[in-house]
Amino acid sequence: MKVVVATKIHRSGLELLQNQGFEVSVYRAGRIPDFNWLCRELSDADALVIIPIHRIDKRVLECARKLKIIVLHGSGYENIDLEACYKRGICVTRVAIPIAKAVAEHIIALALTMLRNIIRADRYVREGYWSTGPAPRELLSSSLWNKTIGIIGMGRIGVYVAKLFKSFDTRILYWNRRRKLELELALGIEFRDLNELLRESDIV
Repeated sequence: MKVVVATKIHRSGLELLQNQGFEVSVYRAGRIPDFNWLCRELSDADALVIIPIHRIDKRVLECARKLKIIVLHGSGYENIDLEACYKRGICVTRVAIPIAKAVAEHIIALALTMLRNIIRADRYVREGYWSTGPAPRELLSSSLWNKTIGIIGMGRIGVYVAKLFKSFDTRILYWNRRRKLELELALGIEFRDLNELLRESDIV
């Protein structure tokens, strides 16, 4: 069975595939594989591993006569022709939980960077201004504690974001196309319509 890995994955992942007896073909020349390379490798491949920026359309699928499964190393299906995959009997799946946690952590990092004025403060220190006198008012920062956080979309990423923000004693508001009462009880979050959320939140 042949697996085409059209993106960088951890060495342990490649070793796991190889140790299971799979023939593994890896694209190493950049982030997006050349069409000719992809078409050639998919001609006898059973499985394909990609990331969300890769476009898998009918033109690519025409090359993949044996393909049985596409594994998305990420969470977005928007660049995959799902209808064409369905017609060809190709299963499309994803590895989303680790990605969702990483995105949630990044959101917390961005919020702290903004509130604590970290980028400007870092530049201030690196350029030596810290030794010239008191810090200017531009470096004043704000705390994340007790802020009101608005989360638009309470999917997997939204849930992880809410859990992380809760550790800062924040108030969590959320909007979702479908209200999730069980999450409101479990996480102590509050549903708002979109305009209310935008009006009440310190961070969205």
